[in-house]
Amino acid sequence: METERMTAVLNGLLKAEQEAELTNQLRVAVGFGSCMDMIGPGLEILTDIGAVPPDKPKHYDSLHDLDELQQIFAYFFQHGAAAE
Repeated sequence: METERMTAVLNGLLKAEQEAELTNQLRVAVGFGSCMDMIGPGLEILTDIGAVPPDKPKHYDSLHDLDELQQIFAYFFQHGAAAE
C-alpha cells in the first residue's frame, strides 16, 4: 500500500513538472516536500525522551531543540488543540 501511495505522489509530481511552461524570462525555484505523519501517545513519547513541563508554554514556527518541543507541546495542549 505504501509503495502504491508513493508511486501516486511521484506520478503527480512528474505530471506537474511536465505541465509547467518554461521560458527564458522567468527563473523560479520550486521545491516539493513530503513527509509521513506518525501518530502516537504524545505524553508517553515526551516522557520517554525525558521532556518535562515548561514554565512558559510558547508557540514556534519551527523547532530546534527539546526545550522548544516541550514549550510548543504545552502551548497546544493547554488549548486542547492538535499541532503539526
